[in-house]
Amino acid sequence: MPGPPAVAYFLGRGVDKRISRASLLIFFAFTACVALGSLSLASDVLTSDLLLHAAIAWPLMILGTWGGTRLFERMGEGHYRSAAIGVLFLSAILTGAKGLAGLL
Repeated sequence: MPGPPAVAYFLGRGVDKRISRASLLIFFAFTACVALGSLSLASDVLTSDLLLHAAIAWPLMILGTWGGTRLFERMGEGHYRSAAIGVLFLSAILTGAKGLAGLL
């Protein structure tokens, strides 16, 4: 699960928000390709059902990326970092709650 540490790293570098965002987009695209390649070689999880669901979800991902780009362009540097840190915080809280629920 490389996402949260990578986001924290790129946000903490203090570089321009465009550089951080571009670096994160490349990082996530690369890790997704590596994960897909690994899954297809090492397991039978890559089925036609999964590919169909991915094809159906792909336009929504493109729409979300487009909307995120528009929002990114409108936000100032401080708002971008605050929003990203807020999402990281929410992700940590939800992950912790899911872990605690599994223990109870």
